[in-house]
Amino acid sequence: MDIGIICIAMKKQDLTMYSDGELSLLVMNNEPLYRVFMTSVRMERFSFILDHVSDLYTFTQDQEDDLRETWEDEVEEEKNSLSLSSQTEARQNKTKRKEA
Repeated sequence: MDIGIICIAMKKQDLTMYSDGELSLLVMNNEPLYRVFMTSVRMERFSFILDHVSDLYTFTQDQEDDLRETWEDEVEEEKNSLSLSSQTEARQNKTKRKEA
């Protein structure tokens, strides 16, 4: 199949007429995109998810900004989660050493 035909068939979905939160909603509710989103969170690289959604959608700067805010919140939550699990592990190790 000719690559030009594939590109024509894969026209970007236009989100510019929707709310600022529409792009974030699509990413969070689409499992493959959500996986890419969470990978970008773990890598702490917003450009990773932005590259993917840029290939699929046409969106406004406000929609991109909303997605960035959602991403930043998730990065912060991930860091807090890792910090809490590290603290819990440290307490468990301390308890094990006391018992030994």
